[in-house]
Amino acid sequence: MGLFILPPRLKSELELIKQILSSEEDSIREIVEKNPSLEKHLSLINKLVVKYRRSNNYEVADEIVKNEVGHICENILRNTGIFKDTIDGQLALFRFIEQLNLEVINND
Repeated sequence: MGLFILPPRLKSELELIKQILSSEEDSIREIVEKNPSLEKHLSLINKLVVKYRRSNNYEVADEIVKNEVGHICENILRNTGIFKDTIDGQLALFRFIEQLNLEVINND
């Protein structure tokens, strides 16, 4: 669908989110107070904690964060595409391809 480049600051922020999902030592509020950059991610953190809890090992937390960020990026790309993933969008894409005299190849 496209390429999604994450800002470098997310590396450390996502690392902290992985630590939240793999440890129950500090409260989420305490962790966010120590790391104010997490404040903007608080709704995501709460969603992940409800969905996956905080007792994961680090490898599982890493996979959770990668998958969830991937879903967020996919949704952003899906909603910002020129040709939306709807019937109308697909028809517009095919009309565009026809105007360019291109051939559609389906690899599915």
